[in-house]
Amino acid sequence: MMQQDFWTDRWAEGKTGWHAAQPNAFLLAHLDHLQCQLNDAVLVPLSGKSLDLIWLRREAGLRAIGVEWAEKAVADTFIEADLIPERRVLADAVELWFADGVAVLCADWFTVTREHLAYATECAGAGRPLQAWWDRAALIALSPEIRPRYAAHMLELLPSAARGLLLTVEYPEEQLSGPPFNVEPIEVHHHFGTACEVSESALENALVSSLKRQAQGVTRFDERLYSLVKR
Repeated sequence: MMQQDFWTDRWAEGKTGWHAAQPNAFLLAHLDHLQCQLNDAVLVPLSGKSLDLIWLRREAGLRAIGVEWAEKAVADTFIEADLIPERRVLADAVELWFADGVAVLCADWFTVTREHLAYATECAGAGRPLQAWWDRAALIALSPEIRPRYAAHMLELLPSAARGLLLTVEYPEEQLSGPPFNVEPIEVHHHFGTACEVSESALENALVSSLKRQAQGVTRFDERLYSLVKR
């Protein structure tokens, strides 16, 4: 169980300050790294109700596969996209919601299997098996003791040659308590470097555009994008 009560309560109380009101700019700018063909599937772990899912489907011509344990977030994903999902129970506490090329597994990340992802990919109408992922808010949402398990499970789920984009944030840990959590490059390479080719694709000073972080007294708040290819 990955701190489920905390996140479920945040969704229930409407405390979702991490939710972006537009698709992520890093994804838009670097989608070509995933080398997707039309109707390929892209996995989005801990997807919340991210607009990235709908953008991937409607603007990029891809199929979006989310994983999210908060049922309210899953429901909101489809409600806000004006979609009526079909729902199928795949296992105990694993339910697939899907409509119009968007599929979300409502489940604890660690209960999701390759078979679940394959079925979700099929229900989303993908043209071939899943081999791409986009992590905007999963790794940085998890506390340090859980992040190694998260990364290991991701690598277990993905086939060889799978390509991913990973976004992290960096800040002085004494100035801010996560989430989002500070994740330095050395940690990313520790989690993924043995199994993947890891390269740093972009670095942005996000502090200049964040009045919230400035008001919190944070002196550095960087966003770093990694491109990964599983060996």
